[in-house]
Amino acid sequence: MPATGLCAAEPGGMLPFAGELHSSTKVFPARLAAFASCADRPRIFGKVEGRRYRIDLPAGTRCMVFVGEQEWEAMPLVVEDVNVTVPLPLLVYPRQVPQPELARELLELGRDDQALRGEHARPNDPDALERLRVGDAARQQRLAAIIATHGWPTLSMVGWEAANAAWLIAQHAPLARLKPWLALMQEAATRHEIAPYNLATSIDRVRVYEGRKQIYGTQYRPDDKKQGAPYPIENIERLEQRRLQMGLPRR
Repeated sequence: MPATGLCAAEPGGMLPFAGELHSSTKVFPARLAAFASCADRPRIFGKVEGRRYRIDLPAGTRCMVFVGEQEWEAMPLVVEDVNVTVPLPLLVYPRQVPQPELARELLELGRDDQALRGEHARPNDPDALERLRVGDAARQQRLAAIIATHGWPTLSMVGWEAANAAWLIAQHAPLARLKPWLALMQEAATRHEIAPYNLATSIDRVRVYEGRKQIYGTQYRPDDKKQGAPYPIENIERLEQRRLQMGLPRR
């Protein structure tokens, strides 16, 4: 991944945020727009020149960067702070994805995956945990069938939201399932067909399952707090650089 190449700016100052564009079809639309939605600011417009996007963003402000047009889109980028966020390569693909019914099914499965998690999680409720276990197994079984027929659900196959839902389901799978799926994610990453931060999280989870040190610091030991201590991390001195290169925020 490319380094930012940015210099620090005072809070509120503007800095360039620019990265590469790739096309799922190898053909680029004639016109693509770049814009950002930032906290407490009007929409900021950038530009696309050739196969690169560029937009000036306010330092110290969280923004969402979008690239696309009426018939094309790309996965939005979260920019926690333009001073340190790496501008990842973006894949643009037709909004009319080739597997729309599969996309709708994955989105529904993803919503089910999150229904008993997050704010609604009840870790001390045996019935809730059993429903979660049974539901996870059923969703993973369905994902396995989808992968056997269509391959890994990529951005250009089902759209970025449905692709993220597939990743969520896989992330909650046991090692025996997650590890071979990780190989498919890694292959998709060579074509920019998966969010790098999702790939990083799955790499860490497989390593933790195998008793190895994680690389990106995404996995935490469960405890009574919202987030416990992280599992051991390899080469922790370079952790922040690795996280930024995968689109993860600083810890």
